Amino acid sequence: FMLKLFIENILNIKCHQITVLNPDLNPKYVNDKDMVLDIKVKTTSGDIIDIEMQNSTFSKSHYCRFQQYGATLLASQKEKGKDYTETAHPVYQIIFIDDIDKDNLKLIDTYRSINDEGMVEKYNLTTRSYVQLPYINIIRKQKGLKRMTGIEVALYIFKNGIDNDIIGLTDQGVINIMKKK
Repeated sequence: FMLKLFIENILNIKCHQITVLNPDLNPKYVNDKDMVLDIKVKTTSGDIIDIEMQNSTFSKSHYCRFQQYGATLLASQKEKGKDYTETAHPVYQIIFIDDIDKDNLKLIDTYRSINDEGMVEKYNLTTRSYVQLPYINIIRKQKGLKRMTGIEVALYIFKNGIDNDIIGLTDQGVINIMKKK
């Protein structure tokens, strides 16, 4: 449920079936508040989605690492003797990071290959979305917990843990699932 919630709301991709490619790295809780994520999933259409959690700040090193990791995921699809169009499926990265890029003040900051006019490259294969977790506290101040969407509540819990205000909200399925975890 949570993987589907993230993929559909962050990437705007409808998922009918998700297969976890690295089951030994499923989400594992470190303690009540922190969650470790490094999950690769494949959708029924063959798209690869990499989900990472970084409990760190933005740096040149991180930006380079994330781009290289995305390129590696894309290149690893090539099969000897097959045409590129047979094996190339889009690669999507969702990177949860505990920082905000001051030049892009938004919860979800998505990047694709574009030209000078801002048009996305034909057959674009790489999309990277940074979920800037500290920004969820700004959204909470603006909207209040009761008016936040399911994805916003889930991200609020990622950032802040389950606090008394969250426990009081019982009408959202996301909260019940995260309480169980």
